[in-house]
Amino acid sequence: MKLINGLEKLIGKEGRKKLVENRFYTWASDIAAINLFSLSFALNEAYIAGMDWTEVGKTRLAAVVGNTVVGRPYGIYRDWVMKKLHVKKDSHWLKKYAVDVGTFATGQTPFYLGFLIVAGADASEMLRAASFLTLAAPLVGRPQGWVYDQMRDQFGIEGAYEKGNEEMNLKYNPQKENLGNAS
Repeated sequence: MKLINGLEKLIGKEGRKKLVENRFYTWASDIAAINLFSLSFALNEAYIAGMDWTEVGKTRLAAVVGNTVVGRPYGIYRDWVMKKLHVKKDSHWLKKYAVDVGTFATGQTPFYLGFLIVAGADASEMLRAASFLTLAAPLVGRPQGWVYDQMRDQFGIEGAYEKGNEEMNLKYNPQKENLGNAS
């Protein structure tokens, strides 16, 4: 069952429509997506950057705060790149992959450096962690994009691919889902 369908049972169809059209709800979706995916970065910090687990814990805590601030701006940036490059839901997988990799490398690495600074990583640790993250973009860019897409789907919000070269419209779309299907 999707999160939005469970919420609809509590607030009704009209409440669902109002919720999905609320811009803060979209923020919540993107914040949830980036924080969920961010947990995987702990492995980079511990095993690639050589940070001890206390530093990793501090970095993840800083990331929760930071991701809460940057989750939606990154989602807006990703949507903008998708629009500019005319990526649609039915675009070839390689195009989606390339755009997510480029968006991740240019959008996430600067934020990540900030989290490392807050956590007290030294210059060498920051260089290794940020370099690895950028080099790992081909492996993690698309999975993060997928997490954003799946989270938006759970929240009942159209994903970045829905509109492609049209204006991004992250509003309620009753035709998108079969509300009788509790998949």
